[in-house]
Amino acid sequence: MSLDSPGIRISMEEAEDAGSKYYTISFYRDLGSRRIHTIRRIWIERSQLAIVRLQRFLDDGRVESDIEYSNMEQIDGSYLPLKIHANRPQDGYDVSLEFKSGNWRINNNLPDEAFVLKPPEGAEIIHLKEKI
Repeated sequence: MSLDSPGIRISMEEAEDAGSKYYTISFYRDLGSRRIHTIRRIWIERSQLAIVRLQRFLDDGRVESDIEYSNMEQIDGSYLPLKIHANRPQDGYDVSLEFKSGNWRINNNLPDEAFVLKPPEGAEIIHLKEKI
């Protein structure tokens, strides 16, 4: 579902914790009968205007994914994370990625082939099926 579809509602709030202040933007689907369903929530750190958290929700309200971006580095006027932590509780896993400072490149004119992930030789490929 596109976030600009009819029936999508958007709200903005402010939040804070011990370290930062945030804008939170929430996207809701209007289900009628006075009910709405949260689709997505985006956390923007106010001093850097950088996205630091993105949450997606299932139709029943459970968290589908919760991704946190931290240790921001400014590159070409944009803040990019050196750490990304993704949690997918319904799929039973989470992953953390860490990048070295100075390794980000923006619009580096990479060929399309650079985005094709080839498994290493000898790796077992497992195709996941939809949940029944």
